[in-house]
Amino acid sequence: MLRYRRYRVFVFFAVAALLAFYHFSGSSEWDASTADAVRQKLGLKNNGAPPQGAPAPITPGSEKQEPLPLEVPAAENPVAKIEPPPVPKVEEPEQQVPPEHHGGKPGDSTPEPATEKGESKEADKLPEHVPQDLPGVDTQDPLIESPDGRKEAPPPLASNSQPRWAKPKEKFPVSPESIIPLPTDAPKKLPKIQHTFEKENGAQKAKRMEQLGSIKEEFLHAWKGYKKHAWGKDELKPLDGGVHNPFNGWGATLVDTLDTLWMMGLKTEFEEAVQTVGKIDFKTSPRSDIPLFETVIRYLGGLVAAHDVSDGKYPVLLEKAVELAEVLIGAFDTPNRMPLVFYHWMPAFASQPHRAPNRVVLAEIGSLSLEFTRLAQLTKEPKYYDAIARITNAFDEWQNNTRLPGLWPINVDTSGCKRPEFHSNTFSTDGNSVVAQLGSDFEPVDENAKLFPFLSSTSEEKKFEEDTKSGKLASPDTLDEEKSTEESKFVKDTDSGRLASPGEPASPSSLGAKTDKTKTSEESKFEKDTKSGKYMGSTNPEDGKSSMEKRQPAGTDKEAADMVDALTSGVTDDEPAEKKEKVSAGKGETPTKTISVTRPHEVEPMGAPAASASLLDYPECKPNGLASTSDYGSEQFTLGSMSDSMYEYLPKQYLLLGGNVDQYRTMYEKAIDVATDKLLFRPMLPNDRDILISGDWYVTGNNGFGNNDGLVATGSHLTCFVGGMYGLGAKLFDRPKDLAIAAKLADGCVWAYEVTGSGIMPEMFETIACEDASNCAWNETKYWEALDPYESSRQQSYQMSMEAYKSELKAYETKVKSMANENTRKVNALSEAAAKANPSSDGAKEDLRERGDGEDEKIEKRQLVDASTGPSAAGAGLEDMITTLGTEHIYKPVEPEPPLSHEEFAKTHIKDNRIPPGMVTMRDKRYILRPEAIESVFYLHRLTGDPHWRASGWRMFQSVIRITRTDIAHAAVSDVTNPESGQVNSMESFWLAETLKYYWLLFSDEEEWSLDEWVFNTEAHPFRRTM
Repeated sequence: MLRYRRYRVFVFFAVAALLAFYHFSGSSEWDASTADAVRQKLGLKNNGAPPQGAPAPITPGSEKQEPLPLEVPAAENPVAKIEPPPVPKVEEPEQQVPPEHHGGKPGDSTPEPATEKGESKEADKLPEHVPQDLPGVDTQDPLIESPDGRKEAPPPLASNSQPRWAKPKEKFPVSPESIIPLPTDAPKKLPKIQHTFEKENGAQKAKRMEQLGSIKEEFLHAWKGYKKHAWGKDELKPLDGGVHNPFNGWGATLVDTLDTLWMMGLKTEFEEAVQTVGKIDFKTSPRSDIPLFETVIRYLGGLVAAHDVSDGKYPVLLEKAVELAEVLIGAFDTPNRMPLVFYHWMPAFASQPHRAPNRVVLAEIGSLSLEFTRLAQLTKEPKYYDAIARITNAFDEWQNNTRLPGLWPINVDTSGCKRPEFHSNTFSTDGNSVVAQLGSDFEPVDENAKLFPFLSSTSEEKKFEEDTKSGKLASPDTLDEEKSTEESKFVKDTDSGRLASPGEPASPSSLGAKTDKTKTSEESKFEKDTKSGKYMGSTNPEDGKSSMEKRQPAGTDKEAADMVDALTSGVTDDEPAEKKEKVSAGKGETPTKTISVTRPHEVEPMGAPAASASLLDYPECKPNGLASTSDYGSEQFTLGSMSDSMYEYLPKQYLLLGGNVDQYRTMYEKAIDVATDKLLFRPMLPNDRDILISGDWYVTGNNGFGNNDGLVATGSHLTCFVGGMYGLGAKLFDRPKDLAIAAKLADGCVWAYEVTGSGIMPEMFETIACEDASNCAWNETKYWEALDPYESSRQQSYQMSMEAYKSELKAYETKVKSMANENTRKVNALSEAAAKANPSSDGAKEDLRERGDGEDEKIEKRQLVDASTGPSAAGAGLEDMITTLGTEHIYKPVEPEPPLSHEEFAKTHIKDNRIPPGMVTMRDKRYILRPEAIESVFYLHRLTGDPHWRASGWRMFQSVIRITRTDIAHAAVSDVTNPESGQVNSMESFWLAETLKYYWLLFSDEEEWSLDEWVFNTEAHPFRRTM
């Protein structure tokens, strides 16, 4: 029977849930009507769900020259010829445009860009979801720079709602007489760079042409996939035919591949692509910011190079380059002309003054020179060169003053402002102390009295100050309200040290920590550092400075912004002054007289009045050059990721300018000398192969924890470009030793390809650096120590576990004996109790046994039941003993297994993780179709003429194609140590723009695209040298 009173709560909730379900199941009409209302308010059309869009388809000297006698150990041991993997025959697509063209001649309409699934082709159709950027409004925080250049662009808005870039008035213009002019002197006679090759015989040419044809087939396979599935989009997804738009959706792969098409002789495809490029609109984008570095090297570099390689026959290419450059030049409009590396182009942001960021990746700001310089040469417009020349000057000034003089750290403060030396009372509630700290030049501005009326000399202000000084703290509701008991206790505890005051560390008692008089060395040091001001308030782990003290002029001062919000929360201009006074004068606060200094991201133009809207005090920006992002955190110096093209562009810029600016040579040679000394190392290998790898060097800051500077023996695919850079610099600046270094660096990457299961190098790995590069015999014991650095601690842990086990085992045995004795006692007590409860039971049972009538078992059962359920006191005790007897369980401790031996652990690690001999670990096992290794192989071939490099490059090509080819194009690989690991649905634009181009150039005629006539940017785009 259901008892209603017991289940009434459940019944109530069941009814409520049923009603709620009924109510909300009919709310779809409300959603539709609301969506229509929103569309009408925004002025957008409602055309229904977008349909599924179908994607649209000068010769150097002719004297002969012998190959340079460089020692490349791997070349001395000839490698058996490896036949190319069976590659399906790819028919060259017909030289015609997709069906939408209805033809294919230049001038005809170009194919519509491929649309993503669910994306409408009609420009005025509303996307299904709410757009990320409302018309004319930058919904992203403009003060925080995006950390990644690759960011998926949202679907575009309707054409009548999409914001458009408008050229803003410069806030910090450069006067005409201050513009750094483009060097116009005749180019100097520079050393010959490329090796002079002998004429090949018929057999050699036939083999080379066959290899060249295989490379072209693979290029066409990937290009055909892009053309069919992702035409006009940034990237193709090679596994499912989808699209990816990480670079503003302007067609990165299309622009990036233009010069490759021309260089391979695919003129029809080139012209078709040019037609589509002419329709790109660089003045708008569904993405609210422009990644300056990626846009310059891919788009601007691609357009300028396509113009150069085609001899200027297609004017639209230079026109589009200028269109894009005019948008990008706005990023340099800062007080020190250092660019905003993530440029928010929308008028609402671009029209305001801004400072450069205080944390920028080195390569992002140092790799803009080639593209803007070549554009300046073509257009005769000096402002493009001026923009990058100022960056070069800034790095030149800083080069000898970094923590590793000669090299620059991977992160740079480009704000141009010195970090002020704030003290603990910088944000004191005493306004006079703030003025004293900021200097006599700072005076309060009367306009702040309009924003904070309680700062004026009124009777209320005097009363407030008197009450505050006397300890009568004002509450948010009334100035006369007494403190609550809890608040008084808090203030008392704070004064006594039990609770930490703002900006001070909490006492141990307040945290429930130990309060022993004896402190560890770490605690004493922390206390000392705290008193000295190293740790204050919310501490930044990098530099030990309070987040409130730290100057962040790049607009990333989130803490300061939070303070502004806290100071102004609940206060509006429409509210009466009395309420503003109450809100602003919180408990425990003394009114601060605000100094009107602009916030770091709100840079006032010269001659403009003081910013009355600034609610928080900031010191003036004291001019400063480039600087470290922190004085306390460690810094990384490398030629690899985040730094690479900064160094790569120094000799190439010298070449492009015809040797007329010695500054680039000086900066390069300073950097390369330090890099050779600190970053290059020889890895310890089983076969003693003499190669070099470029690693990372870390320098600690002024953190008081000692000096931990040193090399980290890492290798990465991205760093493989250094072989080519060393080789180019060696020939250009007459540094013959560097050419030998270049060969060993390039061969180091060839080695990394050869030792993996797939024949492809991983993204990142670690090795053991030889202490002596000239004498580095294989040491297996040292190798195992690197593979198993915690062998001793593992053994110690095992010994501790064994000691604990023995102790637990002894306790277990004692407990077992104790329980046995206790159970014996209980059994005896049970027998005695049973006898007392039924004295005649034993005699009766004995009589029955003698008679043998078979009723003994029944009598025993009955008697036990009677004894256990009887009402006597003895029976009650018996019941307790029966209940508790044998119910306590204990478990025998498990003996710990002995750990693997040093050798066993190392071998297991190698086997399970597929670690090649010589590598210690692999931080990243992917291959993302990178070009850097084959880039250096190409350079060493062109610089030395050694056939070793072509042979190595062919084996690399075979391995790459074997594992990356898909039915649509080519895909990245998740694990190069396991060919069966699977592919990644990604094909970045540099696969067609760089990787396959360098393979093509390695086997092409050396007189074509000679290094004595062309300069390649970091995206492999060739710029014509001025001769």
